[in-house]
Amino acid sequence: LICDAVLAAAGKLHQSLYENDEFQLDIPFIHFTYSLIQARLVNFSELVHAVPDMVQTILKKRDQLDVGEMILDVVALECCLQQLEPKPRDLENADNRLIWCNRVQCIFPIIQVMEGLIPRPSQQQIGNGDNEARFPARIFGERSTHYLQNCRTTWIRLDVVRMFIEHTCPPGQSTHPADAKNAFLLSK
Repeated sequence: LICDAVLAAAGKLHQSLYENDEFQLDIPFIHFTYSLIQARLVNFSELVHAVPDMVQTILKKRDQLDVGEMILDVVALECCLQQLEPKPRDLENADNRLIWCNRVQCIFPIIQVMEGLIPRPSQQQIGNGDNEARFPARIFGERSTHYLQNCRTTWIRLDVVRMFIEHTCPPGQSTHPADAKNAFLLSK
């Protein structure tokens, strides 16, 4: 997966730098590409640590990764968020709710970092129009941005459910059974 991600990023980088030249892969170019996407690969690694069985899910979606740009980290985030979608058993008792809330909170720092890596339109215009000033922004293509925007929406919904649970079903206190059911309904 990581090798494919580096190759996709290298192809995208080469295209943005040399536009019409034939893509020839060499070690210095791979090293240069890796240095540019290293932070995104670290995010992927952090997500795998948070949800280890996610790798199997991504391997099943491997064909979705071949889109001409590196999207491994944002596809991993999407898979992670899908696996965090609450199920009724996640919210049925205080212990399960606490575990679920902790799992959701665990990925918050990763999401913050990932959102910070995607350049804003104003950042993509840095420089006087030359390719060298713009190529780092081009590694973060439209698909990465689109995936991240979808993930952001899902994340906000999951975080709202987490906050609802923390405020209406605090650990160690008795709660009304309808509160957990309402939290599950809120997640939909």
